[in-house]
Amino acid sequence: MDTAALQDLTAVFYGFLTLDKTPQYWDPRVAQWDGDYITETMTGADVMDVMSGNPAHAWHKQKMDEVISYCASNGKRFIWALGGWSDLTLTISDAQIPALVDKIADLLAVAGDGIDFDFEHLSSHTGAVLQQQRLVVGKLIVALKDKFMSTPGMENKWIVYTPRYNAFFEGGAYGSNLFATDGEGLDVFGYITAHSQYGTDAVDYVNLMMYDINAQDAFSGAAQPYFVRSHYDAVVEATSAVVGLAKTVIGFEPRRPQAYTGVWAGMQQDKETIEHLVSSGAGGAMWWAMNDVQMSDGQTCGQNSVELAAHAATAAANAGLKKASSRKSLLPPPPALPMMGGQGPPPPMELFGAAVGTVA
Repeated sequence: MDTAALQDLTAVFYGFLTLDKTPQYWDPRVAQWDGDYITETMTGADVMDVMSGNPAHAWHKQKMDEVISYCASNGKRFIWALGGWSDLTLTISDAQIPALVDKIADLLAVAGDGIDFDFEHLSSHTGAVLQQQRLVVGKLIVALKDKFMSTPGMENKWIVYTPRYNAFFEGGAYGSNLFATDGEGLDVFGYITAHSQYGTDAVDYVNLMMYDINAQDAFSGAAQPYFVRSHYDAVVEATSAVVGLAKTVIGFEPRRPQAYTGVWAGMQQDKETIEHLVSSGAGGAMWWAMNDVQMSDGQTCGQNSVELAAHAATAAANAGLKKASSRKSLLPPPPALPMMGGQGPPPPMELFGAAVGTVA
């Protein structure tokens, strides 16, 4: 990976780590974590075994070390992303929270500046299982934040939550069509605010996956298959009302095709939307993904993402803000999937505000 492509970013997200030892993007397993370890998906091994220097995994660790070192030397954060479309649909039980918290803390003691939770199957269940899954992310975040704040040297580790665009919608708000995933973020933050002494500050950023679905599927009155300004405004308004504007980050996927039914609006509209997000005070933007090789409009998706990150940095600088964060992975993207969500690298993230991770 040419780390020069990361110069306008602040945070680099690596995806994915999974709970599943053998993640399957074509048919995610209906199972729960066995508790053994967190899997690094390129090697298929325990991420701690990879990061400990096991020679069997040196071929990949050296790639990760290059990016981790670049981030450390250039004031950027390296964030591990856990989950993705391919991961287990039943994630973890409440009883497994302490064990997962300890494993995350152990990993961050070795490498990394935070964790991103990207569990995409929380609402694919019914009854008591559905209720437990829609709350378990909030419970996990509360416990992990307490762990960070009680462990010297971990007080500033990031916790990021990555749901779909509709995580803070309910009841067809903003002319949105109804999906089982509606309101996942409301459940997560409802638990956090009721049980964490840190309130919404238990989470550093919320990344909204605003891609991989046709806008006409998402909003009943959409005239175009891609998202337009009113849709972005609706997502920002609904999310920021719960988590705050500075924590609200909007996701882009500058490629054709996107997964599921998603349609990309193109570079020019993305740039205009990013300028609008900057002027509105939103926390930032993210892209899927910095190393995606899918050709789209004469460039790879990765090259499009780099260009958009540079544009976001310029727009933020022109607005008197400092650059903040972006997201990338070392993994190649999968083929387009017939489903909401995707598997492969999480998107890059560019934060407009100066609250955290600023780059001069």
